[in-house]
Amino acid sequence: MRLSAREDIAAPIEEVFAAVTDIAVIERQALRRGFDVMRLDGSGPPGVGTRWEVAFIYRGRPRIAITEIIGWDPGQQLLFVTESDGLRGHGEVDLTRLARSRTRLHFALTVRPETFRARLLVQSLKLAKSGLSQGFRDRVAKLARQIEAGRWG
Repeated sequence: MRLSAREDIAAPIEEVFAAVTDIAVIERQALRRGFDVMRLDGSGPPGVGTRWEVAFIYRGRPRIAITEIIGWDPGQQLLFVTESDGLRGHGEVDLTRLARSRTRLHFALTVRPETFRARLLVQSLKLAKSGLSQGFRDRVAKLARQIEAGRWG
């Protein structure tokens, strides 16, 4: 299953990349939403190989996901994978310079089941895909507006 969203942002590409890769802000937002986030590879600047363990409750059960950055092209692209309970998610954040102070953000997330139980979960998610897709697009649009307004972080 794939979710994607595209937004044009009235900000330079460097500013947008800095915002979407501000790991400290992302970790704080996850904590505010009830996720327990722990970096696995120590401290230092994020890059390829940076990993986190994320614990959360989903459908009444505790879950753990491992997320790792697998691609980092400054000012252009961020790639990551997440694995949890037989699901493997691949995320892509691509930036394109449209003008000096205008950037297109394309965010895509692909989820693939690796077990029978995960396949059942993905099938149930596909039934609600239109709602999930709209929620995903809304969140990316909100992120874009926050970056434009300088309120990200």
